[in-house]
This record gives sequence, structure tokens and C-alpha cells, in this order.
Amino acid sequence: MEDLHTDIRSPLTQTWNGGVWSSAQIRKRLLNHTRYTLLPGEDMADPDETVPMQSKSTEVEEVEFMPGESLDTNSPKNDRIRIAMSLIAVVVLVGVAFAVGYIVRLVLFKCGPEDEGKTLDLTAKLVKEASDSISSSRIESQLRYFTKIPHIAGSQESYDQALYMQKEWLKYGVDSAELKKYNVLLSYPTRPGLASIWNTNGSEMFRASQREKSLNKDEEKPNVLPPFHAYSPSGQVTGRLVFVNYARVEDFKMLKTMGVPVAGHIAIAKYGAIFRGDKVKFASEAGAIGLLLYSDPDSSPEGPGKVYPDAYWLPPTGVQRGSVYLEDGDAVTLGYPAVDGAYASPTKDAGFPKIPSYPISSQDAEHFLKLLTIKEAPKEWKGGLQMTYYTMMDPNDERNVSLDVEMSLETKPVYDVVGIIRGSVEPDRLVMFGNHRDAWVFGAADPSSGTASLMELVRVFGELKANRNWRPRRTIVFLSWGAEEPGVLGSTEWAEEFSNLLSYRAVAYLNVDIAVQGNYSLRLKSSPLMDYAVFDVAKKVLVRTVLGHGSRPIYTCLRKTEPLDAVIKSFTASAKSFHEHLESINLKDPLAVRMANDRLVQFEKSFINPEGLPGRPYKRHVVFAPSAHNLYLGVSFPGLFDALYEAQDLGKGDWVQVNRQLEFVVHHIRMVGNLMSINTV
Repeated sequence: MEDLHTDIRSPLTQTWNGGVWSSAQIRKRLLNHTRYTLLPGEDMADPDETVPMQSKSTEVEEVEFMPGESLDTNSPKNDRIRIAMSLIAVVVLVGVAFAVGYIVRLVLFKCGPEDEGKTLDLTAKLVKEASDSISSSRIESQLRYFTKIPHIAGSQESYDQALYMQKEWLKYGVDSAELKKYNVLLSYPTRPGLASIWNTNGSEMFRASQREKSLNKDEEKPNVLPPFHAYSPSGQVTGRLVFVNYARVEDFKMLKTMGVPVAGHIAIAKYGAIFRGDKVKFASEAGAIGLLLYSDPDSSPEGPGKVYPDAYWLPPTGVQRGSVYLEDGDAVTLGYPAVDGAYASPTKDAGFPKIPSYPISSQDAEHFLKLLTIKEAPKEWKGGLQMTYYTMMDPNDERNVSLDVEMSLETKPVYDVVGIIRGSVEPDRLVMFGNHRDAWVFGAADPSSGTASLMELVRVFGELKANRNWRPRRTIVFLSWGAEEPGVLGSTEWAEEFSNLLSYRAVAYLNVDIAVQGNYSLRLKSSPLMDYAVFDVAKKVLVRTVLGHGSRPIYTCLRKTEPLDAVIKSFTASAKSFHEHLESINLKDPLAVRMANDRLVQFEKSFINPEGLPGRPYKRHVVFAPSAHNLYLGVSFPGLFDALYEAQDLGKGDWVQVNRQLEFVVHHIRMVGNLMSINTV
């Protein structure tokens, strides 16, 4: 899902996946924030696989507009809420402009150059009409509904929200709205984890908090699960402690150079820099028997001490939840959808982490780190706690650390909501908008700000359809994914079920999980092929500051991929010729337009390697994918990048694999050049 990715958000500062804002901070200070992402698809579900609409008697909570909750309009808190709602409205506006102004552009086959002015005027009017109808009060109301209760993946609450969305979308006027069910393996704690420090006489000196401190009374819900790492194995381990910085490969190499042992120890590491699942993997490979993770104060983008309630960032008592599974999708049905009756592989073959891991707060982490008194950490490892950072315990210190984690694996149904507005000219071409629905707790920022934006987007398009008798040129698919947080489960299972359909019919996917993060800029990330569309849409959005990079023709996207000069030269020539060909197309000729569109749609897909990347058969994009050593790091030419990293930086010296990956890159660029060549049969 990550190879075609547009992330639209307004970042005041950087954060990391897994979230550093607590729900209390965002619900209380901002009221919430969201994120969007791009994918492809249309639901062609078998009626037996769908969940029908419930009757009107079904108890699905209606959204109230809460007139009684209007607050003092002059208060600073409500200034922040108005800013947040305005920014979320901007995100909805981007979605409207993107769909109406670009992908659903009304340059139909019958339009020639003489009609372009009228067409653009009509498009501008539609965008303005849709934009004017966006309601920040409706977005706020939706946000309050979706953040009222915890709705972790696989819960009844998440299912109830799916039913609510289905009902509302049909009310808004989509042609159809269905629920797709998948039976996936989920991970939950059976009891709160235990991380303790033990004295030499066997008494417990300190125990980390087993639940986060509630910052507001409305967060004190009985169904809030304690902090945990999804898919951590159960285990009870006791040993000496070692500080491993971010638990990266280079950190363990540094410890080896310093003479600091890791094998047989419980490691403690900071969140950040790389994906938490990679941290567990590398710690296990280094011989650690368990891993504690905490969010160091220096990770606050505004500096140590700049945390809630003085800023938006995670307070000392906050704990970051998250998954430590390294794959995407259901762990026991990799490669095929987890529908009813699907074969589930044994869990022992699922590739889950081998050592227990557990998240703690920075306030608790300080107690553990103070056990370390020798081998001072390198300067660049030092964090924001008011203490000297060391890496290991004194050999004469007989105290120990214990970690006790008890988890359960349960197969549960999760639900995607799929809404469709059929296209009028090319109904077989699919443009998708979506975000995930589940959250570790309340999900104020991630994902409910995106869910609220998606709800308003569907409503706006429904009004266009009803009031203007409007239909998009291509089919629009609205998607609310279930169970993203544990491992991108809902979207992956859906894509696996409809992979062939998506390969031929998907045009683009716009995803929004976090709509608001900060208050001054609009950030849009996309596949390079989408740069022009994203830049064009951003110019239509009124915002204080718009950050983006200029549009450029498609043939420059890969121009600087030395040392592939020969194939790049050929590719550039083909793409340039095709770019010129596009400018000369007779827009009155539907066959010529369709042929050109087919090549454009297939451009990105031609970089898919059916065999996948080395050791990662489900990561198939040759040009864009996460690094094998950090799922947070998107890299160009990932197969080549990882092969070079392993051969050179890790000292494996496997240059045969480097040459093989280089040849894959050359081959796929050559294939795309052939696709773009107007002389190719």
C-alpha cells in the first residue's frame, strides 16, 4: 500500500508513527487531528460476503450537533478548536478539489480546444460550490462521535462505527455502501504487563505504571486497554539492563565496539528513528532477552519539557502503544484474503517477534536508566532526561530487571466500509478516498480527524450528486478500513481479495489518517507521478502557507538515477515523446483518449515486480518501498538500497545480490520506457 502514497497533513512539527500525542492532549487542546493516504479499489463483493444495512430500528447512535455545548467563543481553547476544525475543513477541500478539479475533470471526449474554457469554468464552479458547502461544525460533530469511546480493532465499538458510517453514507446519497468482513488474527494483553526492578534480597524496588495516568475524566473508560505491543510474545524474563539507544543496527555495532554486552540482557531503547518492530528484531538478533521502549523527552519537537499541558506533545506519564509485527496484513493468511473459510496457517509460522517487548513512560524509564552507571553513552545518544546516560550496569551491582508480558492471539472479524458513486463516462476506472477507522484508544488525531474529514467529503459529493445531477467521470470509491493499527490488516485483506481488479482498474488512492497536526502549513506527499495533480490542487486551497514542490513532467522523475545512464536516456526519450504525444491528442476521439489514459494508469504499476523484494514477497514496488531495516523509512530502489546496505555497511560483501537488484531496476525502467514509447505495438 505504501508504493502509491499521498499523505496530506499540516505539520507544525514532525512526529513518528505510533503517535506521540495523547488522546487527552488532542481532544482537550485541539479537539483532534487526522491523516490521509492513497490506495486503489472497488468493492465487487459477493452478496454472501457483505453485511446488509440494518433496519431503522437498529440502535446506531445519531450524531448530535450539541447546541448546548457551545462554549465561550473568546476563550483560547475555542480559538484552538476553531483552528483545528478549519484545518480539517482544508483537508476536505483538498479532497474535493482533487476529485472534482483533477481526477474527475470534466474534459470529456466531446470537448475540444474550443470548449476548454467553458469546461474549466464549470469545473471551477463545481469546486467552489462543493468547497462552500463544507461545514466545520459538522466535522467537529463527527469528530466528537468517533472519539467518544475507545474503538480498538476487532471491538464491538469499531463495528458499531462501521454500521454508522454505512448508514450515513447511504443517507448522503452514495450509490451503494457495504461492509466487507475479514477474519484476522489480532493480539491483545490478557493482563497489564509488568516491568520491575528487584533488589539483591529479592524485594521489588520499583514497578512501572501498568496504566497511563488519565489526564481528563472523560478518558477513564473501563474498556481502555493497558499499554502493550501488539504481537509481542508472552514471556517472563529476568536479567541485567543495557541501554541500546534507538536499537538500530548501527547502535548494536557501537555497543560491540565499546565492549558493552547485550546477549542475555534486557535492553531499553528510545522510540524513534526506526519502526518499533525493527527495534525488537535487531535486539533479538543481538541476543537480548527482552526490550523496553520509551518516548524520550528529547523527542518532543519543541524540545525537552515542551509537553502537555504546555504543548501538544506526549507528557512524562504518556505511553506509546503500537504493533511490533513486521508484515502487512493478516499473519496467517499472507497473500490471500482472510474471508470465511480461508485456510489459516499455524501461528508458529507467522513470523512474530521472538522476545517480549513492552512500552513504558519516560517518567518510569528514568528509574530503569539510573541503574546504568558505567560506559557513558556516546554524545549523540543522550536524551532529554535530566541525568547522565550510561549504557551498562556496574558488574558488582547485583540488582536485576524483570519483564512479564502475557498476550493472547484471537481471530476476530474486522470490517471495511466501501461506498461507491458510479462514474458516468468511465465507470470501470476507480478513484479511491479512504482512511482507517480503528484506534489504540480514542484516536483523536490518528485516525478520527481523518474519519471526520472523510465523512464530510462523502456528504459533499452526495450533495453534488443530488443537487446538481452530477456524476464523476470515473467511479469514486470511499473506504473506511478496519484494523490498520495492528498491521494494515483491513486494507491489505481487501486489496488481496480484489488484486486483479485493482491491477486493471485502479487509477489513484488518496488516504487521510491524520488531517491536522499543527496549524500553519499544508503538506502533501505523493508518488512522483502525482506531483502535478497534487501541486495543481494545492493552488486551489486557501491556506496561510502552502509548502510543496513544483510540477514537472513525468519524464524527469527518474532522470538522476545514475549509474543507469543508458536505460535512463532511452526512458527519458520515450517519456518525452509520449508527453508531446499527449499534447497533440484529439480530445474528440474517445479511443485515443482511452489509450493514452491506459498508458498513464499502467505507468506506476509497471514498476511492480511479481516476485517481490528479496525476503519480502509482499513488498513488490521496485522504485518505492520501506527499507528492510526500517519500515518507517521509504527509500528509492529499495532492493538495491538494502543490498548495498547489507553488502557494504553490514560487511556481508554479497555483491552478487547488488548486481542482481541493479539489473531488476534496469529491467523495469526499460519496460516502462517501452510502455511509454508511442512506437511500441
